[in-house]
Amino acid sequence: MILYNRRFSDFVTQEKDIIMNKRRIFSTIRQEIPNDFSLKILEIGCDKGNFVKALAKEYPSTKGIDINEYAISKGNCSKMYVMDAVNTNFKSSSFDIVYSSHVIEHISDGEGLFREISRILSDEGKVIMVYPFEPIRGLMSLRIAWQTYHNPLMCRKLHVRLYTPSKIIRLIRKLDLKHVNSRLFFANTPQWITILRKRRD
Repeated sequence: MILYNRRFSDFVTQEKDIIMNKRRIFSTIRQEIPNDFSLKILEIGCDKGNFVKALAKEYPSTKGIDINEYAISKGNCSKMYVMDAVNTNFKSSSFDIVYSSHVIEHISDGEGLFREISRILSDEGKVIMVYPFEPIRGLMSLRIAWQTYHNPLMCRKLHVRLYTPSKIIRLIRKLDLKHVNSRLFFANTPQWITILRKRRD
């Protein structure tokens, strides 16, 4: 079964979601982006590009990638590409900001993901990661597993890794990334936000 397909995309792009207040998540990410409108920004896991479209109004160099071909084909703007976040086609140091919302828990190769982010991030570039607060892996994907695939056990195939700030710190310790801060915020349910920076040295 291809998990990230039309059914998945049509579900996650619903405006109203009792689990995630998407406007609150977007505003939280936006607050972390400096008001330098020349910044080159990448969203990992952009789906149909609602965030990309909104950011591109202020930051024209915003782009998005997603592994879901259907989502990109139905995208809301032209600056989106079908691409694996662990192995992108971008040149090194291409972006000043890399962000994602509820994506990293879907990627099994966390080490490869952060290695690729480090590669495509410019010196002193910023990483913004929003991901679920989950006491048990898959808990926050139970509803989508049931409503999309009619199988609650799919929740652990959707959320393949459980992340906490300490786990991210361990993943990046050998990379040119440093942890700036992490905190919980509420967008209907608790969400982690973690901020990283690219090291110069």
